[in-house]
Amino acid sequence: MDIDPVIVLARFFYYGATSVLFGSSLFSLYAAGIGQADTRFWLPRDAAATLATMALLSALIWLAAFTISIGNLDGFIATLQTILFGSSLGTAWILRLFFLALLFLAVLSQHPLLVATAAFAVLFSEGWSGHGASAGWLGPTLHAVHAVCAAAWVGGLVALARVIAAARTGTMERRVAEAILGRFSRIGLVVVLLLATTGSAMAWLIIGGMPQLSTGYGRLLLLKVALFAAMAGLAAINRLFLVPKVASHHSGGALNAMSATILLEQLAGAAVLFDVAVLGLIDPHAR
Repeated sequence: MDIDPVIVLARFFYYGATSVLFGSSLFSLYAAGIGQADTRFWLPRDAAATLATMALLSALIWLAAFTISIGNLDGFIATLQTILFGSSLGTAWILRLFFLALLFLAVLSQHPLLVATAAFAVLFSEGWSGHGASAGWLGPTLHAVHAVCAAAWVGGLVALARVIAAARTGTMERRVAEAILGRFSRIGLVVVLLLATTGSAMAWLIIGGMPQLSTGYGRLLLLKVALFAAMAGLAAINRLFLVPKVASHHSGGALNAMSATILLEQLAGAAVLFDVAVLGLIDPHAR
């Protein structure tokens, strides 16, 4: 099928907004230690509400564009009803929209735990709408865990950048920043391992082996792997070389370098999300 740019952009903004909401709210729950929610780096109310609105509207645009792509405007309502109530995609779409509505309400509460829970539900439900959805229980579960972990990393980088900014301006003690960065790094290690494991398993389930440059799906999947490797490499530089220097008397250079590496990680993360927005619309077995 032809790739609809409207659907690609809608999927990109949907994944991006949901990831930032989940990752930043989750960050607030572990930044100060387990059981000590720290809302200093939770998104401002207006920013969080904008992201929740973006996620919901993007999903609705995605659904509308998908409906038009398989029908026409004259039969829009009938086609939409068929998708929602007469197809295998219906349950996934109904759950997606329901959880997005809960996410919007959770954002209005400004409680990170509620936002993280609702965003988790949105992301986890993605497992039942991807290429691996037909692979019994394993495919959807792998996809769901992969989506949650990716959002925890990509969204957490937004909050992490705010920690670095606070340390650079002196509004946060650098030893406190070092402790928070250490927690993010430890959680990040688990996330990277889960992403690598679930990603490899999904690729094997969907295409039966290694991705090939001879197919469009294979090329995009290899690009995703390369971007993931770049993000992991930047995270390793932060963890091994820069974080230990944050609390020192000569931490200015380390903080500046970390700001740059986090920005690069964010750009690579955005590229991954765009890649995924396209990848989900391509037949894995088409030449």
